[in-house]
Amino acid sequence: MHRTPYYHVFRALERYGFLILLLYFTDIFTPDFSPKLLLMDIDLSDGSPNRESSNSFKQLFIAGLFIGYGLLMLGRSGLWKFVLAEKKALLPIGLILAVCFASSVWSSHMLLSLKRSLFQGMLFFIVLSSVFYATRARTFARCIYLFLFAFLIMTAISLSTGNSFIAGSLAGWLPSKNNYGALCLFWIFMLSLYRQVKNNTRQTPKPSQIPQKTWLFDIIICFFLVLSASKTSLALALLFYIMQMNRHLGGRYMAGLTGIFLIGIFVLPLMANDIFGNQLNIALFMDSDSLTGRGFIWTLLYTEFQNYKQFILGAGYSTYFGTGDIPSALNIQYSYVQYLNQAHNGYLELALQFGVPIAVGILALLVIITQRMRTRTCRNICWIILLYNVTESAFLRDQHIMWATFLIAIAFDTAWQPLNRLVLYRKAPPRHLGFMATPFQIQKSKPDIHE
Repeated sequence: MHRTPYYHVFRALERYGFLILLLYFTDIFTPDFSPKLLLMDIDLSDGSPNRESSNSFKQLFIAGLFIGYGLLMLGRSGLWKFVLAEKKALLPIGLILAVCFASSVWSSHMLLSLKRSLFQGMLFFIVLSSVFYATRARTFARCIYLFLFAFLIMTAISLSTGNSFIAGSLAGWLPSKNNYGALCLFWIFMLSLYRQVKNNTRQTPKPSQIPQKTWLFDIIICFFLVLSASKTSLALALLFYIMQMNRHLGGRYMAGLTGIFLIGIFVLPLMANDIFGNQLNIALFMDSDSLTGRGFIWTLLYTEFQNYKQFILGAGYSTYFGTGDIPSALNIQYSYVQYLNQAHNGYLELALQFGVPIAVGILALLVIITQRMRTRTCRNICWIILLYNVTESAFLRDQHIMWATFLIAIAFDTAWQPLNRLVLYRKAPPRHLGFMATPFQIQKSKPDIHE
């Protein structure tokens, strides 16, 4: 049968859509090789024309992939297979997405909240779809491997330009050293999933079973991570390696207890008052200069919850920061806090967006998802991201690489499970389905231990 060009396009999307998504998440399509700015300059340039054009490209990119995967699923009952494989992820993610849309009702920037909720929903669908098809086409590990070389090439190009450092810290083609440090941490996570696929097991492989060439990549990435001087990413990378090497760490109970502990520190105290009638929060027990000034930022932001509406409902999804209006708690003349675009704490930022009661529910759902993961590697990745949000805001931020990693781990944990019971073979698409037929068919068979 003659195969149309559409067939080859959708076949490429099915096999290598995950690679395209990895390149998108790391800004390889929109690199910045210009001289790097200090943190304050980055905040001030957040609304520059270059930034706006980059956001326009990302929105078109997400919309295009959404349409592409939507058409891909229309052929050969692809949608039903997708739902069966990802059903454990669709329900909790769907609940979170429903809350995002509902919060736009009481947001003072309703249309902006609706738009960002829509793109968050598209991101959910694209990540789950790309991982689903890559695992079934058995190109998941290959996509990671190819992306690694793209990462190394981009780093080499940025170093050759002489504009990859900010005050002695490596930032590569990204705006700041913290972004590049998060990228290196992301790469460490992807290498762990690569090993998971190559060893074809639900458990973390023994060091003797791990492909030897991946250790060289670990050394290179850790070297770049040290050059970035991102203390948060460096500490979490070390902790992740320890958890991967020790099977007694990173269990289900540790993930649950860690989540409860962090929610109990940053959100739950807001529901209680001290003996003087003031709301309790962690910032009351911190010095203003602690955690590189985060103590001062948190002290200001916690005052927002003295407003009853803010405490119960919040400002609406993704409309506390990034709306063009300065939040009242940060409207201090001649202060750098006027230009902040995040709370530097994912737990606090969720409470600012959805209110304390709803934020507790969302955070509890994320902790439950982490705790119930079957794959130990994915559970460790999500556990580290829970810790990452202590000093940075990543939860439900559609352009943050750590939130993308969280979604990838969820999708992989659900889509990878039945792989040992499935094999795929090439088959020409039926004539009546035309270009929307998928090039692979799934059939039950014995486990393939050679993958």
